[in-house]
Amino acid sequence: MRKMRNWIAPLVTATLTLNNVQSASAGDCTVTVSNGAGSVTSGPATLTVSAPQAPPTLSVERIAGGQIRLSWPASASGFVFETNGNLSITGWTAVPANQVTTEGTNQVFAEQPAAQARFYGLRRS
Repeated sequence: MRKMRNWIAPLVTATLTLNNVQSASAGDCTVTVSNGAGSVTSGPATLTVSAPQAPPTLSVERIAGGQIRLSWPASASGFVFETNGNLSITGWTAVPANQVTTEGTNQVFAEQPAAQARFYGLRRS
Protein backbone atom coordinates (compact mmCIF):
# COMPACT_ATOMS: atom_id res chain seq x y z
CA MET A 1 0.00 0.00 0.00
CA ARG A 2 1.31 3.41 -0.84
CA LYS A 3 0.60 6.76 0.79
CA MET A 4 2.03 9.92 -0.68
CA ARG A 5 4.47 7.89 -2.82
CA ASN A 6 5.85 5.96 0.18
CA TRP A 7 5.36 2.27 0.71
CA ILE A 8 3.58 1.62 4.01
CA ALA A 9 3.74 -2.16 4.13
CA PRO A 10 4.10 -5.05 1.68
CA LEU A 11 0.93 -7.10 1.35
CA VAL A 12 0.85 -10.69 0.17
CA THR A 13 -2.57 -11.76 1.52
CA ALA A 14 -6.16 -10.90 0.61
CA THR A 15 -6.64 -8.91 3.84
CA LEU A 16 -5.03 -5.63 4.76
CA THR A 17 -4.65 -4.99 8.49
CA LEU A 18 -3.08 -1.78 9.71
CA ASN A 19 -1.92 -1.92 13.32
CA ASN A 20 -0.95 1.03 15.50
CA VAL A 21 -2.17 3.52 12.92
CA GLN A 22 -1.23 7.08 13.80
CA SER A 23 -2.91 10.30 12.72
CA ALA A 24 0.01 10.93 10.35
CA SER A 25 -1.19 7.89 8.34
CA ALA A 26 -4.45 9.62 7.44
CA GLY A 27 -4.91 10.77 3.87
CA ASP A 28 -5.32 9.43 0.36
CA CYS A 29 -3.86 5.98 -0.25
CA THR A 30 -3.58 3.72 -3.26
CA VAL A 31 -3.10 -0.02 -3.55
CA THR A 32 -1.04 -1.69 -6.25
CA VAL A 33 -1.72 -5.35 -6.98
CA SER A 34 0.71 -7.24 -9.17
CA ASN A 35 1.39 -10.75 -10.39
CA GLY A 36 3.01 -12.38 -13.40
CA ALA A 37 0.44 -10.85 -15.73
CA GLY A 38 1.21 -7.29 -14.70
CA SER A 39 0.00 -4.80 -12.14
CA VAL A 40 -2.83 -2.40 -11.51
CA THR A 41 -3.07 0.54 -9.12
CA SER A 42 -6.31 1.55 -7.48
CA GLY A 43 -7.66 5.05 -7.44
CA PRO A 44 -7.11 6.97 -4.23
CA ALA A 45 -9.07 5.98 -1.14
CA THR A 46 -9.19 8.17 1.94
CA LEU A 47 -7.91 6.65 5.17
CA THR A 48 -9.41 8.38 8.19
CA VAL A 49 -7.87 7.81 11.62
CA SER A 50 -10.16 8.40 14.59
CA ALA A 51 -9.04 8.73 18.18
CA PRO A 52 -9.87 5.61 20.21
CA GLN A 53 -12.68 5.84 22.71
CA ALA A 54 -11.34 6.28 26.24
CA PRO A 55 -12.28 3.44 28.59
CA PRO A 56 -15.32 4.28 30.69
CA THR A 57 -15.12 4.70 34.45
CA LEU A 58 -16.54 1.75 36.38
CA SER A 59 -18.00 3.06 39.66
CA VAL A 60 -18.56 0.83 42.69
CA GLU A 61 -20.68 1.58 45.74
CA ARG A 62 -22.40 -0.29 48.57
CA ILE A 63 -26.18 0.21 48.59
CA ALA A 64 -29.09 -0.73 50.86
CA GLY A 65 -29.19 -4.32 52.03
CA GLY A 66 -25.41 -4.65 51.73
CA GLN A 67 -25.50 -5.06 47.95
CA ILE A 68 -22.75 -3.76 45.72
CA ARG A 69 -23.68 -1.57 42.75
CA LEU A 70 -21.42 -1.18 39.73
CA SER A 71 -22.24 1.40 37.08
CA TRP A 72 -20.74 2.89 33.94
CA PRO A 73 -21.98 5.28 31.23
CA ALA A 74 -24.59 3.73 28.95
CA SER A 75 -23.00 5.69 26.10
CA ALA A 76 -19.81 3.58 26.40
CA SER A 77 -20.31 1.26 23.45
CA GLY A 78 -17.92 -1.48 22.45
CA PHE A 79 -17.23 -2.83 25.95
CA VAL A 80 -18.17 -6.13 27.61
CA PHE A 81 -18.90 -6.22 31.37
CA GLU A 82 -17.09 -9.28 32.78
CA THR A 83 -16.46 -11.05 36.06
CA ASN A 84 -13.82 -13.44 37.40
CA GLY A 85 -12.93 -15.09 40.70
CA ASN A 86 -9.32 -13.89 40.40
CA LEU A 87 -7.23 -11.36 38.52
CA SER A 88 -5.70 -13.79 36.04
CA ILE A 89 -5.83 -12.97 32.35
CA THR A 90 -7.97 -16.04 31.64
CA GLY A 91 -11.29 -17.13 33.09
CA TRP A 92 -13.24 -13.90 32.61
CA THR A 93 -16.88 -14.42 31.64
CA ALA A 94 -19.43 -11.92 30.38
CA VAL A 95 -22.15 -10.99 32.85
CA PRO A 96 -25.47 -11.93 31.20
CA ALA A 97 -27.17 -8.89 29.66
CA ASN A 98 -30.40 -9.61 31.56
CA GLN A 99 -28.53 -8.90 34.82
CA VAL A 100 -27.59 -5.37 33.70
CA THR A 101 -30.18 -2.58 33.80
CA THR A 102 -30.24 0.99 32.52
CA GLU A 103 -30.81 3.73 35.09
CA GLY A 104 -30.84 7.19 33.57
CA THR A 105 -27.57 7.56 31.65
CA ASN A 106 -25.85 4.54 33.27
CA GLN A 107 -25.67 0.80 32.88
CA VAL A 108 -26.04 -0.79 36.33
CA PHE A 109 -25.27 -4.17 37.86
CA ALA A 110 -26.12 -4.90 41.50
CA GLU A 111 -25.72 -8.05 43.56
CA GLN A 112 -25.18 -9.35 47.04
CA PRO A 113 -21.42 -9.77 47.66
CA ALA A 114 -20.28 -13.39 47.36
CA ALA A 115 -18.49 -15.21 50.16
CA GLN A 116 -15.42 -15.41 47.92
CA ALA A 117 -13.73 -12.57 46.08
CA ARG A 118 -15.23 -11.48 42.74
CA PHE A 119 -13.61 -9.09 40.30
CA TYR A 120 -15.38 -7.05 37.64
CA GLY A 121 -14.16 -5.19 34.60
CA LEU A 122 -15.04 -3.67 31.26
CA ARG A 123 -13.16 -5.17 28.31
CA ARG A 124 -13.09 -3.59 24.89
CA SER A 125 -14.92 -5.95 22.56
